[in-house]
Amino acid sequence: MKKTVLVLSPHADDSELGMGGTVAKHVREGDDVYVVCIATHRSDDIRIAQFESAVKTLGATPLEAQRGRFNDGKVGESMADLVSTIDDFKNKIKPDILYLPYPSVHQDHVAVYEAGLRSARISLSDRQWFIPTVLVYREPVSQIDVYATGLKFDLFSILDDADIKRKMDAVECHKSEILPYPHPSSPKYLEYEARNEGGRCGVMFAEAFAAVRMAI
Repeated sequence: MKKTVLVLSPHADDSELGMGGTVAKHVREGDDVYVVCIATHRSDDIRIAQFESAVKTLGATPLEAQRGRFNDGKVGESMADLVSTIDDFKNKIKPDILYLPYPSVHQDHVAVYEAGLRSARISLSDRQWFIPTVLVYREPVSQIDVYATGLKFDLFSILDDADIKRKMDAVECHKSEILPYPHPSSPKYLEYEARNEGGRCGVMFAEAFAAVRMAI
């Protein structure tokens, strides 16, 4: 059954680094996928162009929050505004699945994760779209925990060679951001990580997720 998928990316490259293979898989399976970049500066033309190119490489639709509304490093300064913005995307797109970033050491990741949880709440208002499945992805660059979440990354998205190639191609679009191996943003590192996650569930490639809520 065709699904609608919403991915929240704190910055222009987080979704590709963390779950680019799964975005490609959703598209391959016929789902409609929307990736929202939250943090931008008014002068971010290069990074936004790279974000749009990367998401389109995966076959998904790139969207951004209002340019300059949430500045890099300061996304959580107005939590109510951030939740309202995510609500607007949620109510317009009406996703079956929401992907949130793990609240790692970067304050913007914490803010988007927490705002996403609040947006995904069961609301008393029938104007708020209810998202049946809410999953969390990790990107490899900022993996230091700020607080205990109780999340367990024991759900695996099994990927094929084409999914991984699309992920690598998408990451390469972020020329101003990625660094050479062994930096975690490098395509070579990300391929090794996908192989490692695949080994955890007996396949060649995979990406791991944690469930906040999962309707099956």
